[in-house]
Amino acid sequence: MSRSALAVALAVALAGPAPAQVQYQIIDLGTLGGNLSRGVGINASGQVVGTSRTATGELRAFRWTPGVGMVGLGTIGGANSEGSGINASGQAVGLSYVTGSTDFHAVRTTPTGLISDPGTDLGTNAGTDSAAGIAVSTTAVAVQISTDVTVTTDITA
Repeated sequence: MSRSALAVALAVALAGPAPAQVQYQIIDLGTLGGNLSRGVGINASGQVVGTSRTATGELRAFRWTPGVGMVGLGTIGGANSEGSGINASGQAVGLSYVTGSTDFHAVRTTPTGLISDPGTDLGTNAGTDSAAGIAVSTTAVAVQISTDVTVTTDITA
């Protein structure tokens, strides 16, 4: 066997098997009765958090769970809410508008709870806040939004 043929044979042998091709599946999550939904966060259990329009036009945060489907997470009293993150235990975070106002607060649910449950309102820091993500330890990352500055803070349970 020539040296070049041996080099090619060794290179092929040392390369090993080709890596398996990753397979993906597209799942229609549905809506909460309206004409759109968008998932923005997913955990290792396949739970998805996002926002969907209702049949009456409001936006609602949702948690979609395999085998259960989409569940609207409600609001803290205002017309709309949005989901933006989910952790491994299923706690969802996002924002919810306040009753009678255009202000919104950062919110965090329990693993199976709703935004409308008591204790989910993380409040505001003299502005309008939204929770952008959540760690395994239930620390929500809140982003304060105002006209001149954006400040990131941690809110710990």
